[in-house]
Amino acid sequence: MNEINKLPSLDDHIAQKEREEFLIVQAKITKETKKTIEIVIDDNPITASTIAERRVISDPKPENGSKEDIRFPAGGLGIIVKTPGQYHLMTVLRASKSSFDRHLNTFSGLGCVSEITDPERTAIRKGLEDLIIIAKNKIIIPQFKNNPFSRIDTKAIIRDGATLYKETQKLQTEEAPAHFISLPNEKEFKITWRGSEYTYQGLPARDPGTRGLDFIKIMAIEFGEKLEDLKFLDGRIIGGRNPLNRDIYALELDGAFKWTGKISAGWQWNKNTQDYQYFIPPEKIKLPLTPILKTIITEVADYGNKA
Repeated sequence: MNEINKLPSLDDHIAQKEREEFLIVQAKITKETKKTIEIVIDDNPITASTIAERRVISDPKPENGSKEDIRFPAGGLGIIVKTPGQYHLMTVLRASKSSFDRHLNTFSGLGCVSEITDPERTAIRKGLEDLIIIAKNKIIIPQFKNNPFSRIDTKAIIRDGATLYKETQKLQTEEAPAHFISLPNEKEFKITWRGSEYTYQGLPARDPGTRGLDFIKIMAIEFGEKLEDLKFLDGRIIGGRNPLNRDIYALELDGAFKWTGKISAGWQWNKNTQDYQYFIPPEKIKLPLTPILKTIITEVADYGNKA
């Protein structure tokens, strides 16, 4: 067990490094209602900073903890892109040799030391790191009204991800209005650690197979360009600075945010040209979905019905 003495003050410019240095804890859900979920982290919790340690915390076998124990924190963004006359839910194809191999997923991941009491930061950081958006030959920086997440240097996070690709290293950035959608089944997360309480509003998404409790936010961003005129790149790295170059897919949503069952388009890494290229997937393509993505699809459809 690695003792956590304090939460460090972390500069988001090292977000890329954090991805390879995750730290998660074993926490416990002490109470849950329709509106709140209360989570307690021991003063000196069981922690994991390696794959082997993570497997122990994530294993749901009774000898590895009670049914109330969870792996925490983890989170991500459901990213909805609006183009003229159409909505799209962006997804990424999980890399091989990982959990949920070849499943479509949202843009999510594990937290780090500074985030064990801040799953909202994990969710936003991971989402912005893992999907790089290019429009009109500029790197898009989502701009939130009244800057509710001022503690997160979104521009630095996205610029760090863009440096992974030669084609984006020298591009200028441009801000685009974005907002978060409040979903019907969001809850107030109340997290207690060492006598302090931290509260956040988000959607809980569970993965029973790994004891995982993910904190999810849904971001919507609008473009005047057609989908085929936008470019999406994978910002996830492995082994320090090597991009995973995973396939990215846009799921077609109707006006009520319900998935039509169709994939609007995809962006795939081309080894020959060394860049991402737009393509239209075959109509019969069938890819399984992760539990988190299933939760998001259900939630956004429910939101659309009530909007």
